[in-house]
Amino acid sequence: MLLGKEGTPFHFNSLHLVHTSRLSLPRCTAVFLTAFCLMSGLWPIFGKAKNAEKPRAQASDAEADPDPPPPAAAFAAAATAATAANSTRRVTGSPLHKKRRPSGLSQQGVPYSVDANLSPAVKDLGLRERPVLESPPRQKSQSNAARRTVDLFGLGSSESNNEPLGKLDELDDDEESVDDGEYLAAKTTIGDEQTLVEIDDKKDDDPTDFHDSVMPALSSSDDIETSDSKQPRVPSNEEDFARTLADHYAKQQGAANQQFSFASLRRPPQNAKQSNELHKYLSFCLDIFMIVYAAGFVFSPTSILSASFDYMHKHLCINTKLSYVYWLFGKIGCTGNGFNRLLYYATHQYKYIANELVQAARPVISIDTLPNALQITLTNAMIKGLAAFVLFKGVPVPRLTIRQAVRFEMVGLPFATQLFFFAMITDYDKGIMLSGAIKLVGCLRRLYLATLESGAQVKFNADGAQHEAVNYTFLGWFFYEMPRVVAEVKRFFDLFPEEERRQLLEQGWTMNTALLTWPTGKLSDAPPLLASVHILFAEAIFGIGNWVDALPFPPVADPKKIQQCFDSSKYLPIQGLEAFRRIRKYVRRISRNGGFGFIDVNTVVVGLLKDLKPDQLEVGEANYMNIESLEEFFCSIMGWVRFFRSPILPIVVLKKPRLDNGMFRLLFLYNPFCYATFWNPKCTKVSLKRVRSMARTVMQCQWLLMVVTVLTTENHDLTFDVMDQPITDNFMFIWHIFAHWAIFLHIPAAVCALVFKQFLILSDNLFDSRHTTQLRDASFDSRLVGKQARVSRNFKTKKSSVRRFSTIHRYVACILSGARNRQELKTPVLRVIDMLKTDDPTDWLSTSSTYSTKNKRIESIKTEGLIQGALLGEIMEAFLEDRPNVGNPLANYSPSKEETDANSMALAKVALSGEWHTCQSTINYDGDESYDQRKAGNGFTPPAHGVKLIAHNWGEDRRYSFQGKDDTALQYAYFDKNKFVEKMVAPTIEGRTGKDTRKKNDKSNKGIMFSDYKMEQPLVPPKGRGKGARWARMGPTHQGITMFRLVWRKEGTEEQRKKELKKLLAENGFELD
Repeated sequence: MLLGKEGTPFHFNSLHLVHTSRLSLPRCTAVFLTAFCLMSGLWPIFGKAKNAEKPRAQASDAEADPDPPPPAAAFAAAATAATAANSTRRVTGSPLHKKRRPSGLSQQGVPYSVDANLSPAVKDLGLRERPVLESPPRQKSQSNAARRTVDLFGLGSSESNNEPLGKLDELDDDEESVDDGEYLAAKTTIGDEQTLVEIDDKKDDDPTDFHDSVMPALSSSDDIETSDSKQPRVPSNEEDFARTLADHYAKQQGAANQQFSFASLRRPPQNAKQSNELHKYLSFCLDIFMIVYAAGFVFSPTSILSASFDYMHKHLCINTKLSYVYWLFGKIGCTGNGFNRLLYYATHQYKYIANELVQAARPVISIDTLPNALQITLTNAMIKGLAAFVLFKGVPVPRLTIRQAVRFEMVGLPFATQLFFFAMITDYDKGIMLSGAIKLVGCLRRLYLATLESGAQVKFNADGAQHEAVNYTFLGWFFYEMPRVVAEVKRFFDLFPEEERRQLLEQGWTMNTALLTWPTGKLSDAPPLLASVHILFAEAIFGIGNWVDALPFPPVADPKKIQQCFDSSKYLPIQGLEAFRRIRKYVRRISRNGGFGFIDVNTVVVGLLKDLKPDQLEVGEANYMNIESLEEFFCSIMGWVRFFRSPILPIVVLKKPRLDNGMFRLLFLYNPFCYATFWNPKCTKVSLKRVRSMARTVMQCQWLLMVVTVLTTENHDLTFDVMDQPITDNFMFIWHIFAHWAIFLHIPAAVCALVFKQFLILSDNLFDSRHTTQLRDASFDSRLVGKQARVSRNFKTKKSSVRRFSTIHRYVACILSGARNRQELKTPVLRVIDMLKTDDPTDWLSTSSTYSTKNKRIESIKTEGLIQGALLGEIMEAFLEDRPNVGNPLANYSPSKEETDANSMALAKVALSGEWHTCQSTINYDGDESYDQRKAGNGFTPPAHGVKLIAHNWGEDRRYSFQGKDDTALQYAYFDKNKFVEKMVAPTIEGRTGKDTRKKNDKSNKGIMFSDYKMEQPLVPPKGRGKGARWARMGPTHQGITMFRLVWRKEGTEEQRKKELKKLLAENGFELD
C-alpha cells in the first residue's frame, strides 16, 4: 500500500522516492514551418516527381493523390531557408549498423486470406532479408568525434546525453502551413470543445502527422536479438515494479532537464515475462507485414534491382500527403504525411543533402493505396491477433485499480497500449467504456502504421524508432511525480501552526464556489452532450455545479465558425473590467466572511484591463490598468499574503489571518484546467515539448483534488492509498494514458482529449455522435483506412482498366523489388504478366482481362518511366513470349501506335490528292511459319512498275471506268509504284471511311476515321456480262493488289474539302505539309 505518514516521505511501503529539484518549462519557440512557407511564397515540396499527376478528370492509370507534387524549385528554396533558420542546430550522423544474419526469402504470392497467425509458415519463407544499408553523405565540416556521439536521427547516441533527446521536437513534421484551398473544413474537438480544424480531405483518416522518428534506436540490450542476455527477474510485487519505473525515470530524466526526454520514458530493462510478450508482439507484427508482403504491396528498399527504378516517380516516392512506412538511409520509420516528414528532415537532420531526400526515401508500404480487400483482411487479422495482448479481459476498465494496471504492465506490454488494443478490438457498446475506437478518426491508420513499421523493421532487420508503442511508457513519470505531489500536499498542511493544522484535518469544511475563467462558444450543430474538460475537472474537484465563470458568456454569442468559439480577443475591455469586479467582489466576500476560495489566474481578464479608458473606471479603480496579475493585486492592494508556492506545480495559495469565529481565509490560485489536454486549433498534435506543460497542469489538478478531499473529509490523516484506488479516480494516472496515446501511438490530439474525458464520464461511452465529432464517415466500412481503398470499390466497371486498377505501377515495382538475385527474377516477372492478364488484381475473385486491357497495361508500364533499363526489357520480352497468338500465322496483327499514325498520314495524303492509288487487296497466308501473325506485307511482293492489273473476276481484257458509271472512255489499269499504299489492305482502308462509333474516352490505337469520305474502286461496265448485270467494282487482282481512291461525300468546293480535312487532322494532332 502507498502511505504518506506525517513526518515521513511518501513511500511504497519501505521504498523512499527521492525528490529532485524543480523541473521548469522551456520557453516556447516560434514555429518555423509557417514562417518559411509564407516568406518563400511557395508550397514547398522537394522536387517535382516525374510524370506529375494529371487532373483527376483525366487520370487514367494513377492513384488520385490528395495533393500532386508541386514544382521542384521549391525544394532548393526550402533547404536554403531552413538552413538559415536553424543554423544553430547541427545534427548529423550515420546509421547504426548491426550484425546481419543471412536468411531466406520467398517472393511467391499467396491469397489475401492468409491467416494472421503465420509464425511457423513465415519462418519457412525467411524472416529477414539482408539489406545493404546506405549511409547519408556526411557533412564535411563535422568531426568524427561529433559523428560518434550523435545518431542518424539526431537524438544523441546511447553513449552521450549531452543534449536532451527531446530538443529535436521543436519542429514536428505535422506543422501545417498549406493553402486553405487544399483542405476541407471538418468539425472536431479542441480544448474539449467543438471546433473546426482545417485538415486533409480524408476526414475519417488521420488528420495530422506526428514527428514519430525522434525515438532513439534501441540499444543492443533491448533488441529482441539478444534473448540470451541475462534478464531482470519479474518483480515480486507491484510496489517493487513501481520503484523500478520511478528510479529509471529519475535517472534518465535528470534534474536539469526542463522537458521530457525519450530516454526517461523508455521502459526499464525488461523482465522475462515482458520480454516474452514483446517477442510475441513482434512476431505478430511480422505476420501482419507478411500478409502485405505476400500480396505484392511491399517495396523492398534494398533491392538488387534498385538501379532499375525511378525513385523520383510519383508512385515511388513519399513526396505526398499520404501515409507511408518508409526506408531512409538504412532505417525504417512511418509517417501519416510523407511530405511533412521530408520537410522535417530537410530542415533539421539532413539540411546539407536536402535536395537528395526525395530520391533517397523509399516507400516500403503506401497505406492509402492498399486495396480494400487487402485492408479488410489486415484489419480482421489485427483485431483477432491483438486480443492476445490485452491482459485485463473480462474486467471492466472503470473497475481496474492502479495496482491491477501496474501488474498488467509488469508482465506484459505497456498498460496504455493494452487499453488502445482493447478499444480497437472491442465493438462499440454504449455500456462498455472505450469500446468502438475503430470508429474514431486516425486510430485505425495509426494501428496500421505502428504494426507494419515494427513488422518491416523485423523483416529487414533495420533500425529506426523501434517499436515505440510497446517500448515506451509514461508510467515511470507517474510513479516519480505522484509521491512529489503527495509530498506537496503534506508540505502545504505542515505550513500551518499545529493547532490550525489539527483543525483543518479533523473538521469537514465547505468549499466556496470556484471561479473559473470564461466559457467557450458552441456551434449550433455541436453534439448535444459535448463536454469540456475544464468543467469536468472543476466538478470532480469542487463538486457538481460548484463553479462559475468570471466572464459568464463566450467571446461570440452566436459563433458561425469555430475560431469564434475560442477567440478571447473578441472580449471588450469593459467586459474584462466587469469580470474583474466580480473577482474582486468574490475575494472581498471571503475576506469578510472567511472560507476557502479557488480562482483561475484569468490572464485574459487581466490583459483586457490594460486597454481600458480612464472614463470607464470608477473612483478607486485608477490603478486597474497597471495590474500585472491577480496575485500581485491581491497581495499589494487587498492585503493578502503569499502562504504557499510549489516548485513543481503552478499553484499559489494566499492567506489572511483567521477570523474571530475561527474561519480560515485562503485563496487558491491555479492555471486554467484546459491546459491539461490543450491543443492548437490549427494543428492537431501533442508533441513531447508541449506535453511537459500539460503534465504540470494535471499535477496541479491532482494536488487540488487531494487538498479539497482532505479539507472536506473529517479526521483525514493524510494517508493516500494510491495503489488500490480505481484508475478513474486519479487524474495523473488518466493523463499518463492520454500522453502515451498522443506521443507513442500518435493518436490525434482531439481523440486523446476525448479518451481523457471518457475516464471522467463513466455513465456513457463517449465514442458516439452525441458526445463528439471525432467519428469517421459511417457510410464506409470501418475496417478500411485509405481513402483510395474506399473509393476504388466505387469505380464503374466500364472505366478504363488501367484507371480501375489505380495502383498498377507501384504494384509492379513492389513485385519486382523482392528479387534477391538475377536468378530469382523470373518468378516476379511472370507474376507481373499474370497481373496484366487479370481484370482487377485487387479483387477477391480474379477474372481474365481482355487482350486490349493487357496491351494498354504493358504500354502504360513501358511509357510511364517508373521501371527502366534491362528490367523493363525483361518484362517486355516475357510479355511477347506470353502472347496467346505467338507463332499462329492465322492471328490478326495489332499494329503499334506509331504504325497506326503512319497509316493515318498515308490515307490523309490519299484523301488530299483525290487521285487513284493501289494497296494490297488481302493478307496473304502461304503456310510460311517464319511469320508470327497475319500482317500486310507478309509473303507479299508488289508487281513491277507499269504492270497491267488483271482482276480475278473480269479477266485480262477487261477495261475499267475511272470516272463513274457515266464514263464511256474505258481504260486498262496499270500499277504505279509511286501511288502504292504500304502496310494496309483494302478492307482496312474501307473500314477507316465508316462511321466513327468509338467513345470519346477510348484511347485505343485505332487511327483517324475519314467518315466524310468513301472508298471507290474502278468500275466494270455491265456490257458483255449477261442480262441484268450491273456496274461492278474491280476487286482483287492476280497481282494481289487493287486500285482505290477516297472521295468526299459532302457538297462543297475543293477549298472547303481541303479545309475540313486539315481540321480533322489537326484535331487528332497531325498536320500535312
